[in-house]
Amino acid sequence: MKKFFTLLSVSVFSLFAAERATATTHMVMVADFTFNPNQFTMNLGDTVLWMWSSGTHNTTSTNIPSGAASWGNPIDGSHTTFAYVPAVAGTYNYECTFHVSSGMTGTFIVTGSTNVPAVNNPTPFSVAPNPASGMVTIQTDMINPSISIYDCAGRAISLVHIVKNGNQMLLDVAPFPAGMYVLRLTSGDQSQLQKIVVVH
Repeated sequence: MKKFFTLLSVSVFSLFAAERATATTHMVMVADFTFNPNQFTMNLGDTVLWMWSSGTHNTTSTNIPSGAASWGNPIDGSHTTFAYVPAVAGTYNYECTFHVSSGMTGTFIVTGSTNVPAVNNPTPFSVAPNPASGMVTIQTDMINPSISIYDCAGRAISLVHIVKNGNQMLLDVAPFPAGMYVLRLTSGDQSQLQKIVVVH
């Protein structure tokens, strides 16, 4: 009987742990003939998000695991982001075909399986005005989301002032230096990304 309750407790704990598992977005900045970081490890279910910072570049797969989807996408002033979700574990090599002779290459290693549940993607949130220099309104259907902001180098920015009102949030970007930022809203196992440009 004791073994039964121990097994039941472990099973219930495992279910809750699996339910709480979340996927991670790995940001790769693209600028100055480099991918930064140019090497990292991730799990199946995670996302690689290339973000343009300067120059004219692309991200193109070169040597990837059998069965994985190849890619070749521009990363420039008109195409500022590209996201890829690996479906196969293994080592993924990629390059900027324009600057491979300058060493502009990258690698990520995808490990094992994942317990991440299927994500029911909410309607993407909106940010207005964008570009902005002061208060912006974030409109979302997500329930009580948390918000994270990242600069072009992938560093988290401390929120200076944010006001929540139902499914609207007001964010003051006036203290932020001019540049491109990524807003990430998270609610449970749902996560959405949106770019915002701050101008002064």
